[in-house]
Amino acid sequence: MNAFELLQKWPSWEKASAEAIFDSPAWAMPVRWGDMPCVMRRADVRFRDVLGIAVRFDDDENTIWLGNREAFPDLHVLWDVKSNLPDALKLALIEKECGPLFQILENAVRQQLNVVGVSSTEDRESSTGFEIVAQDGRIMASFNFKVNTDIIRSFGMLKFIDLNHEAILSMKRDARAYFASFHLTEEELAGLAPGDYLMLPEIGKVPPKWQVEMPKDDRVYVCAPDTQELTFAQFAGEHLPAIPTPTALALFHGGKLVANGRLTTLANTPACAIEEVL
Repeated sequence: MNAFELLQKWPSWEKASAEAIFDSPAWAMPVRWGDMPCVMRRADVRFRDVLGIAVRFDDDENTIWLGNREAFPDLHVLWDVKSNLPDALKLALIEKECGPLFQILENAVRQQLNVVGVSSTEDRESSTGFEIVAQDGRIMASFNFKVNTDIIRSFGMLKFIDLNHEAILSMKRDARAYFASFHLTEEELAGLAPGDYLMLPEIGKVPPKWQVEMPKDDRVYVCAPDTQELTFAQFAGEHLPAIPTPTALALFHGGKLVANGRLTTLANTPACAIEEVL
């Protein structure tokens, strides 16, 4: 499976809410600044000097508190004197230069954005900070605006998680080395006892694998008795550690441990010597 499919099945993400996804440091929504690929990500931006822009998403009023960036050339030049400019001129500059930002937000929120006018720069306490970042690392825009439940629902999708973010790559989960499996009848399973031998011709011929969940089917799975923590990066990059030839073995059936044993040979064939039945 690819990295995204792996994330979809990762225990902490399989049923993640939109709020949890949006709150992740790995949240990064792919966007386009005109024709330029960028990402929109959360950012702890609280500029002291901002330009307030009153907007409406469909029928919901909001405010964008815009920080000074060179991507808005005329606003950037006039930034230090903007408080002396008439609102009509500021609004004209906003409509001239902020189109790429407004298009990004309209597409992201999935609601029509309309500029209402110039707004107060106060009342930012409950807002959320964002940045639009180009592939070369340039920050095209820094701003705050208020997110509600509908916006979080639009933003909080698993496809917006950066699979290369350290917060994702460093995630860990338990895995168990799996060596062989076979069928036993209910009578054979019930009759297992210490001293029995189960032939395992696969060992040494079929490469062992890492198993993150014990299947709950009718097969008996021969595994290592202990689990090992492996990272998302190891699974996604297929850099899983080598599995050594086992000494102790554990048998699982229906997802439950049913017996313990050790690896031995019988008639020159690998076998599991049952030592304990649970």
